[in-house]
Amino acid sequence: RVFNRSERVERFRLTCLDLPVSWYRLTYPQDTEGLGMLAVGDSLALNPGDQGLISLTLMPPLEALADTYTPTLQLLSENNPDLALLDLIYLRVLPIYQLQAELITVSRQVSTQPAQFQLLLNNQGNSARTVAIAISAPTVWIQGRLSWLPAKPARWGSPQSRLLTAVGP
Repeated sequence: RVFNRSERVERFRLTCLDLPVSWYRLTYPQDTEGLGMLAVGDSLALNPGDQGLISLTLMPPLEALADTYTPTLQLLSENNPDLALLDLIYLRVLPIYQLQAELITVSRQVSTQPAQFQLLLNNQGNSARTVAIAISAPTVWIQGRLSWLPAKPARWGSPQSRLLTAVGP
């Protein structure tokens, strides 16, 4: 809600600092132009003593990393550009834990060579993951620890993966 406390007709614009434009949408009231025609507003026009509403819709993308974001809202006056009202909002993107595991048999055990397996781990969530891995077989023991951040959106949208190869009897 915006109040015009000045003695002049004023026009206000809201900006959301510290967030990409794709994360939010600003909606201003529709202005009337001339003979009752409506136009999409890019600002809020208020007479002295009037109040109006600017709507801010937050839309973080699905690939946004889990975190707490604190963007700054800035309300600017067209008549007095040096005058700005600042406020912080707190936006928490909750973690999504989605780890896909796939065990691939590369070669089965034969009398002359050991079996070979691959474990493909795919972090499709929005949180950093650390995975402890222990593989045991009658004569082989492989232990590892993998850490990685969630997939950053690539042009083709591929998730981030790690591959662990185990060779056993």
